[in-house]
Order: sequence, then structure tokens, then C-alpha cells
Amino acid sequence: MLTQLCLAVALLALHMESWLTVVPDLISNLTTPPEQAAVKLPCLLELLTVLPEEVENFKVGIMPRRRQAFREMLKAAGQQVLQLLLQVCEQCRGQDAIMKRQLRCLSSWLRNAWLPSDQLAASPIMALAFASIASPELFECATDVLVDAVHFSHDHEEHQQHIGLIVPQVLQLVPMYEEGLRQEDDDTCRALCRIFTETGEQYLHLILRDPQQALPVVSAVLRGAAHPDREVAEITFNFWYILSEELAGGGRMLEPAQRAAARQLFVPAFVQLVDSLRLLVLLPADSDTWSVDDRDDFKRFRYSVGDVLSDACKVTWADPNPNHGPKHDPNPNPTSNPNPDPYPQP
Repeated sequence: MLTQLCLAVALLALHMESWLTVVPDLISNLTTPPEQAAVKLPCLLELLTVLPEEVENFKVGIMPRRRQAFREMLKAAGQQVLQLLLQVCEQCRGQDAIMKRQLRCLSSWLRNAWLPSDQLAASPIMALAFASIASPELFECATDVLVDAVHFSHDHEEHQQHIGLIVPQVLQLVPMYEEGLRQEDDDTCRALCRIFTETGEQYLHLILRDPQQALPVVSAVLRGAAHPDREVAEITFNFWYILSEELAGGGRMLEPAQRAAARQLFVPAFVQLVDSLRLLVLLPADSDTWSVDDRDDFKRFRYSVGDVLSDACKVTWADPNPNHGPKHDPNPNPTSNPNPDPYPQP
């Protein structure tokens, strides 16, 4: 009921062009008087969560100029929202229900609106999001926040300070992944693999230029690719594709002179990737009991693995000197082949 009422207010705000101070008004009215602020807080957080979501909901019939004006209004209110979320963190720590709403609100603003990057990096709010990963009640919301924070800061020039905060803390999650693997907790491994992979994809530009950060991040993604659950391993496949494109394909992040050195740096990771995937595509012993859908899923997974193996071959077998001419064929006439055996000994 609360969500539906908040959606109604959000739609009203979107259609009322004369209401130019939506966020400040909501914060002001739902935090006063002070003795009622705690009771009103769930409603305020829900309103602030749905506002950025509804402005990007194109099922809402508003003019493009109004949608853009509302986006600008939300951007102007980003600093005030961040301050409110910080206050919630400080005053409601330990209250899982409120903290869950706070994390959902933070995720919504990172994904759909805007927050001041420098203040976000300097505040303790991201550290609290990482700490919330350890809480079973907050784990899912905290995972969404971290993934959205990585997407939010993909521009390395604009969010350099924010990225410098996120990457080391993401790498500190590797022991938690290993523990989840030992406990056969696929849900934890899946969520952490998602964070590792998004970090690799969104910060690829920095990874390619900073080996000190590159190898630990790639190693974390490689752990996900080696997971025995095919659904977890498949999360990483797009990362290997875009990395292979930059190293040996049509990518443009590296200069031609930088490619050879970068490729040599990542070749061992791709070799290890092939070994991991080779085990995942082996037909299990109980495959004769599978349903038709299970067989189709495994077949589709094998096709996906085939694409990743092709990407790996592109890197591991890439020509270190792609500008040289065609190789000399010592036997240009196939009819004069002295060894006609179609299966010659190596």
C-alpha cells in the first residue's frame, strides 16, 4: 500500500510542471516536526526511491521536455538526498528494515538520477554499503548498491576518486567468495561474481592501463568463471569478450604499440579460463536423467562457451606483428604435397 501511494505521488509530481521543488518539499514535510520524523521516514525513503525510477519509466505519458526538466530537478537535489541518506546511516544503524529502504533508495539514485561523486567518495556511505554485504538481511540490497555504484562511476575521468575507493574494497570481497564456494552457497557466489564482473567491465579502461589493479580484478573474475555452477560462470562471459576485443580485436582503448605488451600480460588468464571452461562443458554422469529443457540449456551453454573459447584463442594466438605481409608458403602447389596422408603424424 505504501509503495502504491508513493507511486501516485511520483506520478503527480511528474505531471505538475509548476511543482519545481518536489524533493526539498518532500524532505521538509516528512522530517518535521522532529518527534515525528522517525515515523515518517519509511514513507520518505520510499518516495525518494520511486521518484528517479518513474522519471525513467517511459510508460508514463509526459512530454520529453518535462521528463528532462524533472531529471534536472533531481540532479539539483542530489546533494540534499545524499545528506539525508547519510543521516539515516548514522541514526538508524542496526535497524534492518530502515537500512534496507536506505540502500534501495541509494541504489535508485545511483542508477536513475545523480549524486555528487566527490561527496559520495568522501562520505562513509559506500563503506557502510560494503559492510552490509556481511548481513544476510541486507545482502541483496547491498549487492545492488555496489553494482549500481560501479555503473555510476564508469567514467574514470569524472569519478576517479570514487573508483579509487571502490576497487580495493571490491577486491576485499574475494575471501567472502571463497568461503561461499566452500560452503556451496551459490547465491553468495553469484552476487559477488556479478560485482567482480561489473567492476571489470566498467573499469576496463583503467584495468588495461594499470597492471597493479588489472591482475587482481581479472583474477577475481576468473574465480567466477571457474565456479561449478554454469549460471555463475556465464556471468563473466561478456567481460572476456570485451577484454579480448581490446587486446586482439577491434577495440580502441589501447594504442597499437601498447597492445602486444597488454596481451602478454593477460594471456595466462585466458589460458586458465580455457582450463576452467573445459571442465564445465563435460557431460555430467547423471545427464541421462535430464529433461528436454535441461538438455537444451546445456546445449545453449556449450555454444556460449564456444564463443568464449574463440575469444581466448584470439588473444592467446594473436599475431604479435599484425602489420607484416602474408607468410611464405613453402609448398604453394597443393597437388605436389609429398605427404598426402590426411591425418599426418605431428
